[in-house]
Amino acid sequence: MNSGKKPNPPMKSGVNNFIILGSSGSGKGTQAEILGRKFNLKVVDGGDYLRKLIFSRAENSRRVSEKLNKGKLAPTDIIKEWIRRQIFSKPISRGLIFSGQPRMIGEAKLALKWFKQSGRGLPLAIFLKVSTQEVLKRLKKRYICSKCKEVYTLDKPPVRPCKICGGKIIKRSDDTPRLIKNRLEYFYKQVAKTLKFFKEKGILIEVNGEQSVGEVHKEIVRKIKFYKTKSQKPNTKTINQKV
Repeated sequence: MNSGKKPNPPMKSGVNNFIILGSSGSGKGTQAEILGRKFNLKVVDGGDYLRKLIFSRAENSRRVSEKLNKGKLAPTDIIKEWIRRQIFSKPISRGLIFSGQPRMIGEAKLALKWFKQSGRGLPLAIFLKVSTQEVLKRLKKRYICSKCKEVYTLDKPPVRPCKICGGKIIKRSDDTPRLIKNRLEYFYKQVAKTLKFFKEKGILIEVNGEQSVGEVHKEIVRKIKFYKTKSQKPNTKTINQKV
């Protein structure tokens, strides 16, 4: 909802580009949108891109659909090209915040290379830590509009159409218990390598994603500020201190 307030100006010093990672149901999309509004960042959502690609029936839609329906990550060549295009096609005067990508180690290495080549500098990676039990509980309540993809959190199956476009509200096809567990297992196996890579680069912060939306946002902002004050010091690693 538009409050009528103007967004804060972009950060003028330190990091101005971000990557938010987390499993399905971790709230990364929500936090990306909040940060985007707060700091006037351009949000680029990997999940939205893949869902639109599937529904478009474009050349690569079947490949993506087959992977995701098995609970696996999207083909890495498609993700790499999408990341490269986003970094180089957007005005450098406005920071970017990637939601959900890059996940694979190869994608992450190329992303950092492209960030530097574009003149943006290294981004800061944010990982939302959420337990498997909490993810299953959250996704049990997740529904989406079949047309505009608006996300709803509902305790019971919907009886009314989408409040935005009038479309039918449905469960996502990949939100079955089996596929959720497959996604989580595959996610942690693959993304652990990427998180380790970001940590070794000194550009990773970890946040407790099981708090309320507001508290998660506050912790992210605190740790971003803490990172900026420490980033000039040598051997800075993951910022996990309680700040």
